[in-house]
Amino acid sequence: MRVSIAQILKRSTGRGNNFNYLRAANHCIIMQTAIALEKIGFFRELERSPGSIQELARILNADEYLLDAAVEFLLNTTDLFEKKAGIILLKEKQQRAVYHWPIWRLLIYKPMLDRMAELLRGAATFGKDITRDSSYYARYSEVIAGGAIEHALRNMPPDVDTLVDLGCGSARSLVTFCGSDGKRRGVGIDRDRDVANYARQRVKEANLNDQIRIIEDDIAKLERWRGHVTGNRLMFLSCGVIHEFLRDGEGAAMRFLENLRRAFPGSRLILIEAGAAALNKTVNDDILCATLVTTLIHRFSGQGLPQPPERWKQILHSAGWNIETIEPFNYTLAIYRCSSA
Repeated sequence: MRVSIAQILKRSTGRGNNFNYLRAANHCIIMQTAIALEKIGFFRELERSPGSIQELARILNADEYLLDAAVEFLLNTTDLFEKKAGIILLKEKQQRAVYHWPIWRLLIYKPMLDRMAELLRGAATFGKDITRDSSYYARYSEVIAGGAIEHALRNMPPDVDTLVDLGCGSARSLVTFCGSDGKRRGVGIDRDRDVANYARQRVKEANLNDQIRIIEDDIAKLERWRGHVTGNRLMFLSCGVIHEFLRDGEGAAMRFLENLRRAFPGSRLILIEAGAAALNKTVNDDILCATLVTTLIHRFSGQGLPQPPERWKQILHSAGWNIETIEPFNYTLAIYRCSSA
């Protein structure tokens, strides 16, 4: 479904464009500088230990003069870190992920953003000539959706014995679910090799290899992985994945969800997707701008667009799922708890 920027503005807030072009241009330089520091390991080093510019330049094998210029610039334009008696330190170390997800998102899609002109001319195709940088994706998705996933798991029916995460990312859901009960089992499916390997590492670190299996595959190829899923009381979890089917129209999403229900009768489903802005009465400019950025990225990368709850209700009902509850988690995510007929 084609959605204009004006429609999103009206749907979300009832107001028009309130963004400043010059400010946006300056923010572009800020983010490029932050990305450069992220790529040389500057923020990781600050997590380990605060240090002076001289010490950090030596550890990172960076030019001291240029590092000082970059750090001084960000000290005056962001709240990422601070300087005390010549020592650079993160303001809130425990909040690094919260502050840094915009950097990670840019790094994920930078290959696409750098070649937007080719995409506009039809000289390149996303997914074939251009792919996202998956090395940052698991961390990014964990920050964006991790809270919603943990909330969903805390309120899961106690009789569930097997959790299947469709597009498992970092495997956070599986580790949380299986880590609290040695009798539980988990299956994670992700088509991205780097992400699947990252998930396996997380499972190994949690000593849950006997309970959790990570499968590198496309969830759409249900016939290839369904044989690996066993259990008497199954719960499927899909967070920020099903909307990708919408690039081929609602029919593709409906067919997958219907096939899933038919393949595993009696199972349950937790669907977490963006599009909850309509459930919130107030949306500030920063949140609105983030929503518009997501829309742009999804259109250029050939993904389906975030949909309002009414649309997801139609899709789920058409696929034969009974929606038990719809719960807004934050300004953008909504949790749909479903059971099969």
